[in-house]
This record gives sequence, structure tokens and C-alpha cells, in this order.
Amino acid sequence: MPFLKSILVLLLALCAFAEPGVFENTSVIKTVDLSEAVVKVTLRIQVHVLEGSPKEYYVAIPKSEAEHMAVILPSSSNKLAISVKKAEIQDREDVVLYVLSCKTGIEDKSLLFVDYYLTHVLVSLPAFVSQKDTAKYTFTQTLFVQSPYPSAKQEIRFKLPSRELESATQLNPFSQRDDTLIYGPFTSLPAYAPSEVVTIHFPSIAHFITFDRVEREIEVSHWGNVAVEEVIRARNSGTPLQGEFSRLDYYRSDPDAISAWEELKGRIDKRASGV
Repeated sequence: MPFLKSILVLLLALCAFAEPGVFENTSVIKTVDLSEAVVKVTLRIQVHVLEGSPKEYYVAIPKSEAEHMAVILPSSSNKLAISVKKAEIQDREDVVLYVLSCKTGIEDKSLLFVDYYLTHVLVSLPAFVSQKDTAKYTFTQTLFVQSPYPSAKQEIRFKLPSRELESATQLNPFSQRDDTLIYGPFTSLPAYAPSEVVTIHFPSIAHFITFDRVEREIEVSHWGNVAVEEVIRARNSGTPLQGEFSRLDYYRSDPDAISAWEELKGRIDKRASGV
């Protein structure tokens, strides 16, 4: 009996979650910023409240992206206090659900923004690069924004490091405006609309730096002085160099056209001395 009771409770919870949503997405604009090594994804969602005064809105992140997601940050146009957390009930295998919560309720026609950052999702193509050439990368992603709510309109934008583009999956409607690729608008999409996969191939001189280990040692003396030492183990996580590095070729090259890590910027307390 306890087992059957647990199953019944779980089924009731799933049914409650699976009820028709109280939202419709009036407009969804997804912007994928590929100009840096860490990819920034921004969702701009205008919602239409179908009934009541809901306090929660669910966002679906494709599982392939959630595995590389470093952080997710919500906000709104009317500066509502919105929190985000991973949903307790996950009813699909292809997405990870997050719930945006607002204690005062989400109003009709509200604009919700969700920023999340992806690491190690750009793939080198070719796998190696000579010192005189620019590295090229591919980014692959399902096109449509996966949402538990139907969408009246969706538009997806990919912002490149420059106007240069090797190739991009062609799906109509498609256009390029300066350094931005635009897919859509697509209209009348159901919840979790089946989506094509798009691949963008582009050159980039962004710095692909990974800190494998960061150690901070803080020493407090008997006289109250504080000494801080940081040891950082960093590596290039971008396209590996083919052949030996030539310092002569490096000095001959245009510094704005190569991907070379020349400095590390850090924040130091303004009260610090003896740096």
C-alpha cells in the first residue's frame, strides 16, 4: 500500500504539471552571441496570460545545452523580483526545465529575459591551425526555442565575431544583417515544437582560455597584515597550433588579427598595497 500511495502521489504531481499552461508566448527572440569563447544565450519572451495571476513560468533548456551551462540569470522589463531554480519535476528527456518565480505574479504582456552562458560548445574546424591563419569553429544547436507553452512567433539570431561566415544551415526564412544571422520569424508554433538542427561555421580570434586550477593563499601576520597569493594554471582550450610557434612571425603579424593571450586582468581591492 505505501508503494501504491507513492505512485499515486507521483502521478498526481505529473498530471498537475501536465495541465494546459496558463501562458502563451506572444513573441520569443533568441539571441546566441558567438563573439566570445563563452557563448551567451539570451531569451526575450513576451508572455500572454491566459488565466489567473500565475507566479511561475517554466523555461526549457535543451539537455545538450544544459550540460554545458555555467549560469542562468532571469530578469524582466518591469524590474520584477524574479528568482530561478531547477524544476523539481522533469517530465521530458530532451530538455531541462527551470522555473522562474515571482511572488507578486507575472502580468499579462510582461517581457521576461533569460540569460545563460555555455562553455566548451564551440568545436574547432579544422582541428589545427597554422600561426598565420585564423581559427574557425562550428556551433550546432536546435533552432526553435523549446517551451512548454505555444508560441505565436519566434525569431532566432546568431551574432558572429565579424561579418565573415564559412557556412550556415539554410532554412527559410533566413537573412544576414551585418554580423548577425537571422532565422525567422516562425509563427504558430506548438509547445515543444519539433526543430531542425542548424550548424554555424565561422572564423574567430576570441581567446579560448581555461583555468584548470586556481589556488589562493591568504596569510595573516601577527601584526594584522594580510598577504594574498594566487596561482593560476591556465591553458589554451581553443584550436591547437600546427607546428612550432614563431616569435618572429608573431611580431610581424597584425595584433588585431590573431588570437594571442597577452594579459590577464584581475580585480584588486583598492586598499591593497605592495602589489
